[in-house]
Amino acid sequence: MEGGVALLNRIGVAVGIVLMGIGSPELYAVSEATTGAGATDTTKPVFVTPRIEGYGAIMPLPQAAVPPQAGSRVVFDIAGAGQPDQVLKGLNSIASFLNLAAEAGIAADSFHLTAVLHGPATAAVLRKEAYEKERKTPANPNLALIRNLKSAGVELYVCGQALAHHRYALEDVTPEVTVAVSAVTVTVSKQMAGYAYLPYY
Repeated sequence: MEGGVALLNRIGVAVGIVLMGIGSPELYAVSEATTGAGATDTTKPVFVTPRIEGYGAIMPLPQAAVPPQAGSRVVFDIAGAGQPDQVLKGLNSIASFLNLAAEAGIAADSFHLTAVLHGPATAAVLRKEAYEKERKTPANPNLALIRNLKSAGVELYVCGQALAHHRYALEDVTPEVTVAVSAVTVTVSKQMAGYAYLPYY
C-alpha cells in the first residue's frame, strides 16, 4: 500500500510540474526534441523548398527566433558573378527568403521584394544564346530561377549602364527582367521607399 501511495505522490508531482510548465519554452523545446523525430535537429538537417521548388533550400526551425515578417520590403543588390554553370548566390538567397516565408505560413504577395543585377552579375539576365556565347557554357542556369522569382512577385531589374559597359544588347535580356537606367537609381529609390538593403558581391 505504501508503494502505491508513493507512486501516486510521484505522479502528482509530475502532473504538477507539467501544469506549471505550460507555456515554458524550455519544456516545449524538450517536447519538440522527443516528439519531432529529428525535425528540428540541425545536426541532421532536412532541407525543403516549399515555395521556390529546387532553389534556396532551407531547414525548417519553427521554434527559432525572428521568423520572416509579413509586409517586409527588401532590395537585393546583386553584383557577384559566381560560376558560369551555377545559379547566382544573390538570386538563390531570394529563393531562400521566400521559402522561409512559406514555411512560416506567409503568402508571397505579402512581401515587396526587388532584385537589381549589375557588375559581373549582369550576364545572368541574358537569354540562353547570348549567355552561351558570353560565358562559354551550354546554358544559363539562372533563367529558370528568374522565371520562378518573377512568378512569386519579385521585381527584377538589370542595370542599363552595366549592359552598356559589357556591350550586351537590350534584346538579349530575358523578358522577365526590366532594364533600369542604373543599379544605383533602383537601390536609392527603393531605400527611400523604406526597403531594407541586402548586397551580394
